[in-house]
Amino acid sequence: LDGLRNELINLGAEVAIDQDTLRVRGTGRSMRINRPIMTQNDHRLALASSMIRVSKGFNVSFDDGGRCLFDSYPTIFDDIVKLGGNVKTNRARRCYENH
Repeated sequence: LDGLRNELINLGAEVAIDQDTLRVRGTGRSMRINRPIMTQNDHRLALASSMIRVSKGFNVSFDDGGRCLFDSYPTIFDDIVKLGGNVKTNRARRCYENH
């Protein structure tokens, strides 16, 4: 939950963790999306965070180039584009194409 909390905070939300519950509240603050998603090598965090960004019309980039997703979701970049998103890292594309 800590990784998802941090990503949501970077997107401008107020987030609290209480045992196994994540409480999220919108703040109206601008989102800070000019940095890559910090995946912590966790495909669940990478996928959840990328879908949040796509739903808001923001570019998607990953700190690990998306490597944590290749085994569990090898078509992730294609599907992000199909949803109207943009993968904003050449490193990710190279890793994906060579995987």
